[in-house]
Amino acid sequence: MRMRPQQQQETHDVVIEYLVEMLTDKYGATYVHANPGSQKSFEVDGRWPDVVLVDKDGTVQAVFEVETEDTVTMSHAKKQWVAYAKQDAKLFLVVPEDCKHEAKRIIRTLGLAPKVESLMLY
Repeated sequence: MRMRPQQQQETHDVVIEYLVEMLTDKYGATYVHANPGSQKSFEVDGRWPDVVLVDKDGTVQAVFEVETEDTVTMSHAKKQWVAYAKQDAKLFLVVPEDCKHEAKRIIRTLGLAPKVESLMLY
């Protein structure tokens, strides 16, 4: 995985923090795990999604993948979005508002629409 420019990495991590706070308020801290920046705290099938929601048994229920302007690309989606879409968990893609149309195009092109629970914008 290539490194993001620092400003985009900071934005990425702020969005992750917001998601963690929102999900923790709703589900409790026990059920929410995050992997901001290069931190690797919670693995899912050999990958490190940005935010993971689990149930009381530890089963992954949802994966939230936060993207920045430089990662809403076909090559990045093939590496990450496709892999996460193969799991049983719900997939939430979180992208900058300016990238909404490109993200939708990539989702359609890769046939991921049935697997993406929601395209969230920031």
